Amino acid sequence: LGVCYSEGKGTSPDLSKAFHYFVKAAEQGDREAQYDVGMTYYNGKLEGVGQDTVRGVEWLEKAGQLGHKKAQYRMGVHFYVGEHAEKDYARAFGWFEQA
Repeated sequence: LGVCYSEGKGTSPDLSKAFHYFVKAAEQGDREAQYDVGMTYYNGKLEGVGQDTVRGVEWLEKAGQLGHKKAQYRMGVHFYVGEHAEKDYARAFGWFEQA
C-alpha cells in the first residue's frame, strides 16, 4: 500500500499515508521499507516527519543488516564523512565492504 500511495497507483498520491504504510512494513522486517523509512527520517524532507537522524540511522542499520545494499552504503557514508556522528573509518569500511 505504501508504494500505491507513494506513486499514485490506483489512488491519488499521498506521501503521509505512504509513509504510514512503509513504517508498518518496516516494523514487520521489510528491508526496502526499512531503507525508505530510514532515509525519510534521516533527511527529514517529508511534511509532518521531522528530521531525526538517530531514528534514521537505526532503520538504515536494520535494513543494512538484512542485506540492503543502498542502506549498507549509506551507513558507510554516515561513518566515513561523520554525518551526524563521529567519523569512524573502521565502521565505515565494514559497511562499505558489505555493500
